[in-house]
Amino acid sequence: MRLFLACNLSQEVKDYFARQVKDLEKTLPPGIKWVDSDNYHITLKFLGDTSENKAEEIITSLSQIETQGEFTCKFEDLSAFPAENYPRVLISKVTSGRSPLLTLQEKIEEIALNYGFAPEKHDFTPHVTLGRVKDKSAIKRTARHFNQDSIGENIEIKEIISKFSLIKSILRSQGPIYKPIFTRKI
Repeated sequence: MRLFLACNLSQEVKDYFARQVKDLEKTLPPGIKWVDSDNYHITLKFLGDTSENKAEEIITSLSQIETQGEFTCKFEDLSAFPAENYPRVLISKVTSGRSPLLTLQEKIEEIALNYGFAPEKHDFTPHVTLGRVKDKSAIKRTARHFNQDSIGENIEIKEIISKFSLIKSILRSQGPIYKPIFTRKI
């Protein structure tokens, strides 16, 4: 099974981002594969291919994490990974409420390391992925918009984070399907 851990987003926030993406589609050049709004989430850790037995062990460990309770985070603006001058992934970053997300991610990272998963190569940047820029010409055209326009500066929404999930990702040519196999209140 291909697995990852993520914080779930409410339907209200998913709908908000879907409306923002409709506006961005009118402004940004073609060549961006937009994420289906049902798949918006905050990734905490990508595990990749995982056996069912290991997944069950991970679920046992996840159920024992001490949590701080639900909290509010705020998403703002449109940004990109690895950088706005080379935008491969279009995101909206969490700008407040980061501390409890970082704490949760660190606990999950520790569990993953205990089960033999590789440590993250980059610092954790909580965000929601809105789209992926697929080819070099689209990357260049999209970068020009970051340099010249104030795209996505109107994005701003708060979300109450109350749970996280271990999610199975089923890859298809039309886009992935995400199925939670374990969900836990924070």
